[in-house]
Amino acid sequence: MMIRAVALVLLASGAALAAPDASSVCVGKDGVRAVVSIDYDVRETDYDLNAAKLVVVYPASVSLPGTGSADTVRQRVSALQGKQPGDVRVVAHDADAAGARDLYLVVASFADTPSEFNDGVRPGDTAAVQFDCTDGARIAADDFTCRVESSNDIHSNPLAITCTVRVAKQ
Repeated sequence: MMIRAVALVLLASGAALAAPDASSVCVGKDGVRAVVSIDYDVRETDYDLNAAKLVVVYPASVSLPGTGSADTVRQRVSALQGKQPGDVRVVAHDADAAGARDLYLVVASFADTPSEFNDGVRPGDTAAVQFDCTDGARIAADDFTCRVESSNDIHSNPLAITCTVRVAKQ
């Protein structure tokens, strides 16, 4: 009851309440898990998303072991969709240009059938990436961004999709 009274007094006096800190402290041995989601309006398309190329830009406070398409990079990325293992696959390639922090993800459905709907890559959580981090670094959701470089249905028609990244709890 006392907390409410203090908040009401602060609001009544015109004092602004501080927004809670949305970042979390990253511990090196645990790292941070970033979840990549895609979105598209299934009502406006005749077919599911069959494949997409996404670029996740990550902060300097996190890293992946290795560059390019090394096994150490690929082992840190997992697909989060598919009724059967392998239905949806995610292939990762970490940019190896000096200072670049771009992780390229190719998402593809191997269960998509031309005459069927609802068997391709669906809107929602699509991939998870396990990053290493600098001990004590503050990681916030807006430290990660995602953009779509290309996307298409099973007939190679482009689809309008978006992607986002969120930091998930371990």
